[in-house]
Amino acid sequence: EVDIGGSDDFQVSGFFDKEGGGAHTFRWTGSCASVYLPGARPGDTVHITASALRRPAASPADAKATFAGVPVGAFRVEGDWAEYTVTLPAPLPAGSPLVRLDVPAWRPPNVLPGSDDVRDLGVMVDRIVLEQQQVIGVVAPELRVGKRLLQRERGAVLDAAEPADLEA
Repeated sequence: EVDIGGSDDFQVSGFFDKEGGGAHTFRWTGSCASVYLPGARPGDTVHITASALRRPAASPADAKATFAGVPVGAFRVEGDWAEYTVTLPAPLPAGSPLVRLDVPAWRPPNVLPGSDDVRDLGVMVDRIVLEQQQVIGVVAPELRVGKRLLQRERGAVLDAAEPADLEA
C-alpha cells in the first residue's frame, strides 16, 4: 500500500506537493504521474483511491493507466473520493514496475474566478493498494527436476507430480 500524500516520498513521480489531512492526505497529479510498485505480481489488482472534486465538469478526468508501458485500464474519475481498479497483465511486461496515470490537465484560474493556482492539474490521489492474487497450482517449466515437475505458489514448492499427472 502506498499512502499518497503520506508515506510516499520515494515511490512517486509527477505528483505535486502533499495536501489534505484527516481522512485523506493526497497529491494532485499533473497530466501524468507514476507510482513505483516493486511488489507487483502477474494478475494483481491495483486499487486507486482518487477524486476529481474541484475539477470542472466541462473537463472530465478520463484517466488511462499503464504498467511498465503496457495499457492496463481506463476510468473516469468523478466527484468525491472513490476507488478505481485496474488489473496487471500476466505475465508482467519487462521494465520498471511503475503504474502510470495519464489524465488531461486543467488549470484552475481558467475556470475558477479568483484562483491563483497556476498548476496544470490532473486528479487527486490518496492511496494505491496492490491486491496480490493467489495463484495455486501454476506449473513453472523452469522447475523441471529430472522427469518430475514442481508446482509452486509465490515461490514456495507446493507439490511434485509426474508430467502425466498434470495433464488430467
